[in-house]
Amino acid sequence: ADRRDRAGRPSAPERYRGGQEDDDGEDTINGAVMSARMLAIAENCDEALVYAEEAKRLGPHHNAHSAAHAQCADILSGLGRMEEAETHYRKAIEYAESTDKTTMVMTYQGYGKLLLSLERYAEAAGVFRSGIEMAETSGNTEILHLLHLGLSQAQHKMGRADQALKSYMTYHEQADSLFNVEKE
Repeated sequence: ADRRDRAGRPSAPERYRGGQEDDDGEDTINGAVMSARMLAIAENCDEALVYAEEAKRLGPHHNAHSAAHAQCADILSGLGRMEEAETHYRKAIEYAESTDKTTMVMTYQGYGKLLLSLERYAEAAGVFRSGIEMAETSGNTEILHLLHLGLSQAQHKMGRADQALKSYMTYHEQADSLFNVEKE
C-alpha cells in the first residue's frame, strides 16, 4: 500500500525505494536518511543503521552526506558503540558546509552528549559552544536550550560552578521561552 502523509508525500521507505527505481539519487539518499531517523526513533537500531550506512555510501558528494554521518553517529551512540559514533560525528562536522544548519546544530548536541558520557568535559564544552554559536546565528531556537544545558553540565563537571550556573540559567530561560511560544 502506498502510504502518504497529510501533504500527499510518500513515506520515507517508499521515497527511498522510489528513488532507487527512478535512479533519483536525491530521493534515494533523503529517503534513506529519513528512514534511518524514523527507525531509530522507533528503537529499531539495527535496521536504522542499515539505512544510515546506505545513505552514507550514496552521498559523498550530496548535501545529505553530513546528515547520514550524523544519523549513523546517533544510532551507534545509542548502541553504546562510542568510538564508532565519534568517528561519524567528526565526519558530519567535516562535511558541515554541505548540509543544513538544523542538522549541524543537532550534530553538535549529539556529539557534545557523547563527549560528556566519555568524561571529556573540556571537549564537550567546546562542541556545545560551537553548537550554540551556530544555533544563534541560524535562529535555531528549538535545540538551543539543550546546548546550554549540555554546556552547563560540562562546566559543572570541570568545577566551574559560576559558569555552569550561568549556562544553566540561560538553559532555563531558553526552555521557558520555547515552552511559552509553543503554548501560544
